[in-house]
Amino acid sequence: MQITSKLSSSQTTIFTEMSALATQHQALNLGQGFPDYDPPSALLDLVKDTIDDHKHQYAPMAGDEVIIFEPAYDSYRPSIELAGGKVVVYAMEAPDFKINWSLVAAMISPKTKMIIINTPHNPTGTILKADDLLHLARIVRDTDIIILSDEVYEHLVYDRQPHESVLKYPELYQR
Repeated sequence: MQITSKLSSSQTTIFTEMSALATQHQALNLGQGFPDYDPPSALLDLVKDTIDDHKHQYAPMAGDEVIIFEPAYDSYRPSIELAGGKVVVYAMEAPDFKINWSLVAAMISPKTKMIIINTPHNPTGTILKADDLLHLARIVRDTDIIILSDEVYEHLVYDRQPHESVLKYPELYQR
């Protein structure tokens, strides 16, 4: 019996290759930032509260649209598509990879259920500033759009630029 993959168009990621090499050479795997310590108890309590409040089960339904900013982390697209969602792409352009929030607002439709942001952005390094998050808050204000904020690289900011988190903005934090 052969099982057909729903992810046949997805390629092996660099993280898979790096993990295999780290295992093969018995090296420390820094590819995905595997922590070697337990998470803080306060974080575990917040996760538990989120689960208890049933805020952990959103997955795109067939036809739901999710806006992503490309180039993007290579797991976003297949995760959305696997759940039956439709990827809507905002193409970031060199050299500055800045986001034109008016164009993002124009991309929003009644089917838009989520916007995924990533700051500092992987792979461009672009850092969203306070003005960016205020624009984002404004364009989702009268909607039920969920904001998924990937801030895994929050400590990789340079030139004294502050990391701006959605957690600092009540309108975005609640999403």
